[in-house]
Amino acid sequence: MVACCTERERPHIVNFLPRMGAKNVHCAGGIYMGQLADKSSPRMGIIISLLLGAGPAYVLLGASTSLPILFLSRLPTTLMASMQLVQSYLTKLNIAAKKSSKAKDKTLNSVILGRLSLSYGIGMVAGSAVGGIMAQSIGIATVLCETLFRLYFFLR
Repeated sequence: MVACCTERERPHIVNFLPRMGAKNVHCAGGIYMGQLADKSSPRMGIIISLLLGAGPAYVLLGASTSLPILFLSRLPTTLMASMQLVQSYLTKLNIAAKKSSKAKDKTLNSVILGRLSLSYGIGMVAGSAVGGIMAQSIGIATVLCETLFRLYFFLR
């Protein structure tokens, strides 16, 4: 029996396959979520992205005890297109505000999207550290309850 790879090469394959699959899954999901946001509204797309995409993906990731379950946790990420949906939502809000106020400022849209990208980058860096410190100091159950509480007020 011939092995497909040596023990030394195996960690590289295990790291490469989920990344490659995740890129393809996000491409397919981005198209679907974009169509959904165009048909209904970007806000509905954001809600679906959080409840059906991010929620199950993170629950499966946290509950994974084996490699197949870890790979399975990547499937709900097809519906995770939050950044693109928020960009669409802010652009539509900005267009509506321009129509109502008769504003001629064309750079406002780029300023808003630039601030969104800045906050997204800072949140990616600082959010991980703050979340880890909070989970160690006050417990994971408290952090989870606070997250669900905030999500409730976002959905109202």
